[in-house]
Amino acid sequence: MDNLVGDFQENERKYTNLVNFDWRVDVNMSSKQVDRMKTPVFLLNIKHEDLKKELKSTSLELSKEKLEEIVTHLDYIHEQISSVPHDEAAEPDEEENDEEEEEETESQQIEKACLG
Repeated sequence: MDNLVGDFQENERKYTNLVNFDWRVDVNMSSKQVDRMKTPVFLLNIKHEDLKKELKSTSLELSKEKLEEIVTHLDYIHEQISSVPHDEAAEPDEEENDEEEEEETESQQIEKACLG
């Protein structure tokens, strides 16, 4: 997790806009290491734009434990953002709200699929 956070902090000026993300859960059915067999693996592909508005893609493979750690951090970030007072005039339009609701639904699906 520290490497992931460090990479994003180091490159924060390069990746300025989250465009979309896709995810799936795979199960390793065979491996040279017996302890990795039948282990769920969370695959996340993040699409983002750099400063030049060029579309980039970053792929991550996470264990259940790493995913739980990320979800915990994101929940904490969400709590912090939610506690900040905001000006209603600065509210995003309804289309942006719909996208946020869709993203929240996807994050709930991720949590159910990988943690439950």
